[in-house]
Amino acid sequence: MALTQISTAGVKDDAVTAGKIPANAVGSSELADNAVDNAAVASNAAIAGTKISPDFGSQAVTTTGNASVGETLTVTGNNPNLVFTDSNSNPDFKIYGSNGAFSILDSTNAVNRFVINSSGGVTIGGNTDFGSGIDVTGAITGTGDLTID
Repeated sequence: MALTQISTAGVKDDAVTAGKIPANAVGSSELADNAVDNAAVASNAAIAGTKISPDFGSQAVTTTGNASVGETLTVTGNNPNLVFTDSNSNPDFKIYGSNGAFSILDSTNAVNRFVINSSGGVTIGGNTDFGSGIDVTGAITGTGDLTID
């Protein structure tokens, strides 16, 4: 018996149901490009994270919820940084590495508040209060007033 092509005009509505299609009869080669889009995926699909590639290239990744990272978060670039924008108050902060130094920047006022340079020297901008004292090993050099109570 020869197979003939059947046009859609020769098929009754609902004549072909999911139960009549054998398992694995439709594969990726039968799907047109863009046949599956966001609207075609159920909101409760719960697609396993192992089935998606988290590499979004140069696209920005945005969420209004929380994000968590297992053991390591690596930020790479010529000026790698994390930005903390306090949406209900100021100042805002940026933690970054640049030219061999680790810095905490008050980005609202454009002032580095804390810097550790590549040789281990620490610079703290502004007044510093030490609640439990301070221990010094080595010389103390001062360029301002010293008040001892």
